Amino acid sequence: MDISAQLRNGLGVSTGRREFIKRASSLLAGAVITRDLGNSSSLIPGTDNTLSSAPPQQPQAPLTVNGLPASRLGKTDIDVTKISFGGMLTSEPNILLHALDQGLNFIHTSPGYQNGASLDSFGKVLKEHRNRVIVAIKERPEFLDRVLPVLNTDYVDIVMPSIQSTAALGDQRLIEDFQQAKQSGKCRYLGFACHSNMTRVLEKAAAMDIFDVVLISYMNTDDPWFFRSLRLARAAGMGIIAMKGLPVSIGNSLGGDNFSLINTHCSYMLNRWYADSVMASMGSYKDVDAFNKILGGGLS
Repeated sequence: MDISAQLRNGLGVSTGRREFIKRASSLLAGAVITRDLGNSSSLIPGTDNTLSSAPPQQPQAPLTVNGLPASRLGKTDIDVTKISFGGMLTSEPNILLHALDQGLNFIHTSPGYQNGASLDSFGKVLKEHRNRVIVAIKERPEFLDRVLPVLNTDYVDIVMPSIQSTAALGDQRLIEDFQQAKQSGKCRYLGFACHSNMTRVLEKAAAMDIFDVVLISYMNTDDPWFFRSLRLARAAGMGIIAMKGLPVSIGNSLGGDNFSLINTHCSYMLNRWYADSVMASMGSYKDVDAFNKILGGGLS
């Protein structure tokens, strides 16, 4: 059984949370050692690769944004912090501003969040701080004219309508409306948000070579075909943003053992499960501080 399966299966047993965290940490450490030994024949004495005339390559410095770990979002030119701000729980502008002050640079909202209060709170912050953030919105491109004034901006970086079926991917009007919005400077990239039929939808989207980014639910990480679809999306150059990937059991408590559990899951989504960024819903200052602490700790 591979390390991913062991971690997922560990969530289903009745061991205590402290024991799970200890076990997960051991598995992670063992995976790193095994991967390094398995991929480097130069570590095996007597092989042809023990000596090489090629000069050693200098390791590249890890990508950072505002001093925090970051990723390039697929084939776009956008660099985002590895944990990003989801506005589903947000109706208070100062919470979003606190996240920006902590260094997060990627934010996402929807007109439906908090009955519109999330959109309003984003607009109050963007009025003075638009140049500090990458903005994504879950909305169809033909409706950008009605949300951009609320957001106090002329454009969003990524428009991500909700798509929950393979049939919806073939919506020609969606593609045409995006092209028009892009040409008029109202958005830069096209993505979609998906929390149903994830495997089939993502596999077809990867083959279409139309979508730049996907905001995808990680609720079915027990399905190997889901990971195959993630690999296909990555190979197609799609940016992958993970959502709904944390255990439901943690509720709204991010402290204590839950903090270590969240750190482990975020690390897995980013380091092994193909995500460029984890979209975390934050509804309080404590939420922002907890996720920023995970980012500052290097997601180990």
